[in-house]
Amino acid sequence: MRRDTKRYGMLVIGIITGFIFIASFFALYVSDHIKNSSACGCAIPASWMIIILSSLGFFVGGLVYFILSEKYTKEKEELIFDARAALNFLEREQRIIVEALLAHRCGMFQSEITNATGIHKVKVHRLIKKMVDKGLVSVQIKGKRRLIKLAGELCKLTGSISTGKSRQESD
Repeated sequence: MRRDTKRYGMLVIGIITGFIFIASFFALYVSDHIKNSSACGCAIPASWMIIILSSLGFFVGGLVYFILSEKYTKEKEELIFDARAALNFLEREQRIIVEALLAHRCGMFQSEITNATGIHKVKVHRLIKKMVDKGLVSVQIKGKRRLIKLAGELCKLTGSISTGKSRQESD
């Protein structure tokens, strides 16, 4: 994996360096012809040079994006797989509660968890107590209700499981 990262890095640096070299050469070429007052008589007019350079810039930007996006897509898929594997170590009911919390932006009231999962309220209370002891969730008292939130790192790590994108805690 590290070898691929170095290869991608060198490829991106090479592409950007090549673009800078070509752009500098064209800029020198155009400025030299402007200084010699032969800008109108050169083989490539200055207006065409601007179009060529901007097109080349879009091409290089698109190529670098394509190369880097493929790498980051692979890393994201591996992270989602690792997060799913980590959830498999939880008890079945705890995993159901975590998935319900993920589906609701990493936080729900305990009564909402009971309704969403179909697990009896006493069992939900006991499971949440175990999960608090493990550091998986935190409990905040809001009046007579208990707000259950996933631990920040767990929410960030596994937020991509249910939606395919990273979630942020919302207060």
